[in-house]
Amino acid sequence: MTAPHDRPTPQELAEAVREFLQEEILPILDDHRLKFRTLVAINGLGIAERELRATTSFATSRGGSGRATSTKPCTLA
Repeated sequence: MTAPHDRPTPQELAEAVREFLQEEILPILDDHRLKFRTLVAINGLGIAERELRATTSFATSRGGSGRATSTKPCTLA
């Protein structure tokens, strides 16, 4: 069972922020520069989500907790 302080997971947090930017902020932006920068942030969060998912899958397959616990950047082959 997951302890209450383990939520949201880093992956869930990245997803929530990406969805907020994509669904709530992006549609109301009129400034093209700000819209572009928001799209860059959305794409960056999508990359972070995939990295976290891959790290979590790897940790789980190696007998870990399934949570990404390393503070070092992850390099995927």
